[in-house]
Amino acid sequence: MSIPAKPTEEYVRRKKRQLIELRPVTRRKLSLGQRALTVLIKVVLLPVVWVYKGLLGWWLDPLSASRFEKKLGCRVRDDLAFLFEKHGARFVPNERKYKYGKVVTLETDKLRFEAAWDRGDYFLRVAPLHAPLDWEEIGPALMAVNANAPITTKADFPPAPSWSDLDGLAKVLEPQFAHLEEALSPAHYGETIHVIEKMEEISRQEFIERLNRGARFYRDHPEASPWNKREHIQTLGLKDYPEN
Repeated sequence: MSIPAKPTEEYVRRKKRQLIELRPVTRRKLSLGQRALTVLIKVVLLPVVWVYKGLLGWWLDPLSASRFEKKLGCRVRDDLAFLFEKHGARFVPNERKYKYGKVVTLETDKLRFEAAWDRGDYFLRVAPLHAPLDWEEIGPALMAVNANAPITTKADFPPAPSWSDLDGLAKVLEPQFAHLEEALSPAHYGETIHVIEKMEEISRQEFIERLNRGARFYRDHPEASPWNKREHIQTLGLKDYPEN
């Protein structure tokens, strides 16, 4: 299928609303010794980086990326076998290049999946074929599938699915696959995204409030800080974006 050049405008708008704006904070000035150490590190490391990129990186990095991608593809093929055996999944090219080849993309008749590996952990995102770049994390997507009542607080969230590896994820995803297809279909996509967006909004607000409480505490009680420094502590605030 033909992949559009960018995600839908609604998806971009929603992701922008998730951003958290850091309020201005006065930077701590480095001492003379710290500045000298920073310069020394740059002088020593930059030539090494340039030599690597010039002599080895241009051919070794793509080779390593290809090896990692093949290894991940085999793992996905084995652990998420039901996608291939029952739903005709097939690997497709990634829409962009990843530096270390730790991402593979696959498609079924109605859905796209992006599997990734990073520092020992596996991740999976899903998008419908009618909006192939509007990726959602598989956890919130499955939670939205199981949402049977309006969500107004964290207590209304459906149970979050859990797994430790791709094989465990397969056991969670396979029984829910038909429901996931229906939830991300054109007929129900708007409702599903509304639920996901509501959960994101509540979680974001809770995170900001918790972090701000901690920041205010250490600002008012600097002696309790593990660093014991009387420095301005920056807090967080929601950054709102225009709808258009």
